[in-house]
Amino acid sequence: MIKRVVLLQTEAKDLGVSVMGQLEDYLAKGEDLLKQQKYDKALAYYNRSLELSPDDPDALYNRGLTYYKLGRYDKALADYNRSLELSPDDPDALYNRGLTYHELGRYPEAQADYSKAIEINPKDGSQFLARGQLHAEQKILPDALSDLEKALKCFKEEEDADGVSLAEYWIEELKRRIEEERTKREPPVEVQIIRNISANLRRTPGEDPLKRIRDREKSYQEYFMRPRTITPDRNFLMVLRRWNSFTPKIPNREGKKGGGYFLVWKGKGVVIDPGFDFMDNFDRVGYSIRDIDTIILTHAHTDHTADLESMLNLVYELWDRVGSEHKVDLFMNLGTVNKFIGWVSRLKGIGNIVSLNAGDSIRPKGYDWTLNAKSARHQEIIGENAIGLVFELHEGPKVALKLGFTGDTGWSTSIQNQYRGCKLLVLHLGSIGQNEFDERLSLKSRKRLYNGHLGLIGTISMIKSLKPTLSIISEFGEELGIDRCHIAKSIDCAFGQDKRCLSGDIGFKIRLPDLAVYCNLCRNYQECTDIQEMTIKAREEIIYCCSSHTAQEVVDKLIV
Repeated sequence: MIKRVVLLQTEAKDLGVSVMGQLEDYLAKGEDLLKQQKYDKALAYYNRSLELSPDDPDALYNRGLTYYKLGRYDKALADYNRSLELSPDDPDALYNRGLTYHELGRYPEAQADYSKAIEINPKDGSQFLARGQLHAEQKILPDALSDLEKALKCFKEEEDADGVSLAEYWIEELKRRIEEERTKREPPVEVQIIRNISANLRRTPGEDPLKRIRDREKSYQEYFMRPRTITPDRNFLMVLRRWNSFTPKIPNREGKKGGGYFLVWKGKGVVIDPGFDFMDNFDRVGYSIRDIDTIILTHAHTDHTADLESMLNLVYELWDRVGSEHKVDLFMNLGTVNKFIGWVSRLKGIGNIVSLNAGDSIRPKGYDWTLNAKSARHQEIIGENAIGLVFELHEGPKVALKLGFTGDTGWSTSIQNQYRGCKLLVLHLGSIGQNEFDERLSLKSRKRLYNGHLGLIGTISMIKSLKPTLSIISEFGEELGIDRCHIAKSIDCAFGQDKRCLSGDIGFKIRLPDLAVYCNLCRNYQECTDIQEMTIKAREEIIYCCSSHTAQEVVDKLIV
């Protein structure tokens, strides 16, 4: 429908008599040309008219109609949108914008415009006809038939013979289709279910039902496309572990984390004992599977190996999905070799597999460290083969730092002496033994020492005897809770300011070889002698910050 534009008296006054006459002339010529289907010429006159009066809703409507006839639907939509901003309850503009959306396959918008036009003017048969045709295309046949019958009624009341004829044709066609649907042989139940699922997966008619599924798959693929982040000039040890043993996996206890360690030296990433939640912890501090070159397992208990399978499956997917040739070397004590060798040896992406026994000393090709396997007193499920580790980190021909991991072990003098010379020592406390506070017993008697872990006495003895520059107490039983900080602080205060003892928690990061510690508030490394621990009791989390910060700053900056 073409709108005959009549300028309002106020508008005409504003424009002036000569301009008004020119505008009316443009509009009249545009209308005549539009009726003659000379759309390009009509468009030129409507453009001129809108240069004179850019906010005339009827002129915008007529130009939108011209664009529609020319198949320039985006331009038509722009004019209809502007026309409806100026005259929001114009049923003709709504109807014609609905036709444009219909042509573009934007069915929800088309239906919304048809419905609003019908609400404003329920006696226009063309609007019911258009909505009925839309329902028919969407195979919503009962709604389509209802709209077509209403269109027929309106056309009859309007005495519109062409409209009546068109509506009757569509009604007959639709009834035939409905009858075909009724008489058609019912498809197998599998087909019905598949069709229903397909329809529910579509956001809009005609959309690929697998699109959303494929979009989700792309988000998974993004993980494997993440670049390697570690570089040869950034060397560090990061603790990615909170609690030991099985407790993090007791059901229905959110936020309880296990983990492991991540060592980076000269551009090589080494994961040590990846237990429960290691990969979650690893991801949250910004690293991905491409950053892992080596995995070292000291014994076969689940809290030290739980995420191995996940990690190696991600390595496999890295090969399979993106064609990476990234390989991960495995260094395993005898117990973990026996536990895992049957399947790890068959996986893509696995490099060297090395069995470690106490007393072994190896310098793998391509790595700037020597690894020394140490004896441990810790009973595995499948044998007593647990080991500790001492890394000699090489800087050219020299050893820049000796780094020790006691692993899970009970204490003895011979165990202790294996770690002499380690400036950085990670000690696995475990928990507090039943008799460790019983002073009636000899300090290092078998009855008083914690069995299978260092406990308090073993931990204190090793720090006292070995005098590492920085001691990290780790492998805490969850029952210690936030009290683990008091344990570390008590030991720390006993050995002077030049030797530090801190408790390890997820995200604790030490730069190597100078042993500076990352301050969570400065977001920079500071001297380890200047680092203090602050606790977030609600999350059982430890924050590491230099002495320039207060507890209130931790609350203000880090606690959400």
